[in-house]
Amino acid sequence: MSADEKETESTADHLKRTKRGASFPRMALSEAVSAIQEIAKMGRQHNQGSLASALGHSSAKSGTFRQRLADLREYALVAGRGEDLELTDLALRITHPTSTADADGALAVAFLNCDTFAQMYGELEKGEAIPLDRLGNFSIHRLGVGHHVAERFAESFAAGAVAAQLAERNDLGLIMWEREHAGGSRSAETSADESAPAKPDELEQTGQSPDLVVVLKQAWPLNNGEVQFSVRLTDALPSSAFGPVGDAVSAIETFVQHLADCFPEEPQPPETGNEG
Repeated sequence: MSADEKETESTADHLKRTKRGASFPRMALSEAVSAIQEIAKMGRQHNQGSLASALGHSSAKSGTFRQRLADLREYALVAGRGEDLELTDLALRITHPTSTADADGALAVAFLNCDTFAQMYGELEKGEAIPLDRLGNFSIHRLGVGHHVAERFAESFAAGAVAAQLAERNDLGLIMWEREHAGGSRSAETSADESAPAKPDELEQTGQSPDLVVVLKQAWPLNNGEVQFSVRLTDALPSSAFGPVGDAVSAIETFVQHLADCFPEEPQPPETGNEG
């Protein structure tokens, strides 16, 4: 093969790659979280059929399902090959977090597992508002994202960064934060009962060992109260327990719905105007 032929082939390959563009998840991070929450209700271990069913697809062969599965893999929320699929430990940190901080940290890890998102986050200046059109241009010229999807990429990146507490968005654009300072002013709003561990004397009053820590806590609000599911252990919750935890959560949600039906919200009286 001549040098000209090699150059022509190289150019053709380059144009083909450029036309296709750099990959990124078409599924927004918030949508990915909703997806794994639905999957977790049916357990941790899955085949393609059960995973498709959990996501509302009638067939595992549909292009939409395959794209969503690829996106979940890119976030590192689903692992495995062929018919042996499972939710990752990272996914279970999101679906069953031990604290708000743990959930935010897991979301940040999932977001940065996407190579294009991680590269963009690493190169953008922090603490300054960046217009979304500039994000789109950056993705085209620095990441190789196709022109026809650059706007979609910028929206997906911005929404994911905000969901992962790595940025905030205002009328001027997206403001990125350094990861150790992620969340901006949000961290100052964390309530004391969320951030501070229980004191030993408080645990003794409830008959609990001071060595116990909350490894899992979830609450469901009701009109007249709430239902809580809390697990306190001396060690971290083993990964083998997450499947049964998903089953328990599913049963609790059924119970919560039953209570909601038993105690319906009181209808509000219609507003009446002044009659003159």
